[in-house]
Formats: sequence, structure tokens, C-alpha cells
Amino acid sequence: MNLIDYIIEGYTIVVPGHGFYRTIRNKYPEADVMLASSDGIGGNKLLIDRYCKEIPSVKSATYALRKENVVYENFTRDFVNGPTIKHKQKYNAKEIAEAFDINFDHLVVGDLKEYCDLSIEYIEVVTKLHELSLRVKERENMYPPSK
Repeated sequence: MNLIDYIIEGYTIVVPGHGFYRTIRNKYPEADVMLASSDGIGGNKLLIDRYCKEIPSVKSATYALRKENVVYENFTRDFVNGPTIKHKQKYNAKEIAEAFDINFDHLVVGDLKEYCDLSIEYIEVVTKLHELSLRVKERENMYPPSK
């Protein structure tokens, strides 16, 4: 389960410091978030960061609840923000050749393998650089250097 799942189920989130507190508050404004150092931690269900489970105010808050209503989790970046998915789709050489106006029939086998191994991120960077160079050329044409 991720943090959003616990928020939907109505857990009060207990965090060790202001960094996590602000991050969770900004990302999920409807969440009930409390600092571990605060007095009077309450709620019917508690989600507690393992880092702060030994703090006296957290311990006293857990005594009043049933064990099934207290959950300890490691608050990692993936847990707080949800899983990150990286898309690394590969293009075939023909698609790349069409994108860059390269005549596909004239590609050499070595070039073909090189183009097939490019990832989306690389293509985006190359495309941005190409667009930037086009803009630079347009400016040079608009404002030719004085002689």
C-alpha cells in the first residue's frame, strides 16, 4: 500500500519531522498529518513512520489503540509519492529515420543498430537541440552580421 491508500482509509499520519509534514500536507491537503513530537496525537487509526515509533508521545498514542489500527511503514520517496514509472520505449530505425527526415533506404547496417538503440529521452534531447539550432539559424537570417 502507498500513502494515498492509507489516507483514503482515514489514517492519521505521524511523521518525524517538518520536511515530511510539509511534503505530505502540500501533496495531500485532506490528510490528517501530525508531528511525532507533538502532544495529543490522536485518531482511530495511526500510520507511523518507523523512524519515530520509539518517541514517547507516539508510544503513548499507540497504547490506547488496537494493534490492527496502528501501522508502521518506512516513509520512502516511493511510499509518499507513489510508484514512479519510467517509460523507456524503444523506437525502430524506420520511425527514427522518419522523425529526422533521414532517407531510410540509405542507412548502413551499423547505423541501423545505432539508431535502434536510442531511447525516448535521447530522442527528446536531440529534438530540442535541433529546434534550438533552427531558431538560431532563423535569428541569423533575420539579423545578418554587419560587414
